[in-house]
Amino acid sequence: MKLQLPRSSLWRGRRQLLQGLDVSIQPGQCWALLGENGSGKSSLLLALADAEADLRFVGAPQWQPALEGLREKALWRSLARQQVDPAPGLRVFDVLALASTAVPACARAWRLEGLLSCRLSELSGGQLQRLELARSWAQIEARAGLWLLDEPFNHLDMRAQIDLSQHIRAYCQAGGAVMFSSHALAPARRLASAVLMLAAGEQLACGDVRLLTDARLLERLYGVAEEELATLRGSGLAH
Repeated sequence: MKLQLPRSSLWRGRRQLLQGLDVSIQPGQCWALLGENGSGKSSLLLALADAEADLRFVGAPQWQPALEGLREKALWRSLARQQVDPAPGLRVFDVLALASTAVPACARAWRLEGLLSCRLSELSGGQLQRLELARSWAQIEARAGLWLLDEPFNHLDMRAQIDLSQHIRAYCQAGGAVMFSSHALAPARRLASAVLMLAAGEQLACGDVRLLTDARLLERLYGVAEEELATLRGSGLAH
């Protein structure tokens, strides 16, 4: 599965959210999607997943092989959202069963086996996040497609962060591609092979993960001077 966004822009209704997108996602790549709040990260992921009808590209994405029907798209693309509102009546088992025919194996892979009978209203924020990640992973884990993750490390404890990192690496090694958004630089430096930076409604930079060593580029991305960024790193507030 390959995806190209050649000279594209992203619109919500009549409002342009992003312009100047020129991205080529190849099998085996892990992309970090970076930018300030409101820069368009979540909207881009939603649009790539076809998860919001009001979002559209001008300069349509080019998929190889071509994806046409909704069912075909669902088999090759999956999005793990952030801040999913739980349906109080559903159980963890019910959510996983919607995406997987092997619920026990999926639950073991994400350390959810002890929660299968729990209702979503009983889960913590971190448990809900793990469930959403597990659901999205189960949807495409047997196919080398595109796994889209919106702030996936939020709310996760250390063990769950390690598990997620391992799943991301394994999926890319199997020929799939991953794009995850993040405000922290540490996951991007640890996992990504490429980065896409969004700022002020446009693509600021796109390319090899070594872009993260460019202090001037990071200053433009976050509006934080190099000296201040170094101070934040030393305090543990920026990674």
